[in-house]
Amino acid sequence: TCIATMIVGAAAAGVTVFFVAKTDTSKVWHCFFFALICGVAGLSIIEAATKSVDKTDPSRGADQAAQTLETVKQDVESSPPTTSTQVAALTSDLAGAGATAVKSANQATQADDLVVAAKANKTALAVVNNLEKIGASAGNDSAVSPNAPIEALRKLSAQATLADNTMVAEAATAAVKKLEQK
Repeated sequence: TCIATMIVGAAAAGVTVFFVAKTDTSKVWHCFFFALICGVAGLSIIEAATKSVDKTDPSRGADQAAQTLETVKQDVESSPPTTSTQVAALTSDLAGAGATAVKSANQATQADDLVVAAKANKTALAVVNNLEKIGASAGNDSAVSPNAPIEALRKLSAQATLADNTMVAEAATAAVKKLEQK
């Protein structure tokens, strides 16, 4: 990886010297040191730029997860799932909302935004409760399998564990145990 980094750095330095900065190439030593600085600093600049682009607003993620949760809750209230396909579709939507909520809670906690973190955690816990309800109602009907909600809860528990969100991880694990006992 060191050699690859050196090659990429050298290529970046060459591009910078000849195309970006349009350096006077008759001054060899100036070109050499400018290229060296570009090659050494280039990787850290690219990494910093990438990180700033990758950052998402945790409040937007928390709001999106809460909105998805409300949509699914309304769908379930208006017409409870009666087939494994419907259970899987609702579970998929909830799993996505749960993952987004856990990620937003983690980002908000790291940014010391406790209001957004609390909102995201509340949404994640509500997702766990709704997945458990869907799994329980599916388990009551012999034609509908509760496997999709159980797997979604396991995955959400793992995601929460990776994000050091023990509250959501423990709630999801407890919900899995309840559903497996039925």
